[in-house]
Amino acid sequence: SHSCDAVVDAFIASMDSARTRKKTDPKARFPRRRKRFFKVTFKSSAIRVRDGQLILSTGDRAHPLVIP
Repeated sequence: SHSCDAVVDAFIASMDSARTRKKTDPKARFPRRRKRFFKVTFKSSAIRVRDGQLILSTGDRAHPLVIP
């Protein structure tokens, strides 16, 4: 769920950026291509530290990503 929220946030940010740029540059276009790779962004509510380990939530039923 956090990853989905991050994707939506990134899309909205790119649309806002395109709208802002269109005001000064009439040739500017909205994003239309799918990116080959997408960086996963974890929101602050999905990040925890417990016993010296970084725990990143990956969803309700999925196991969290644990980094020592």
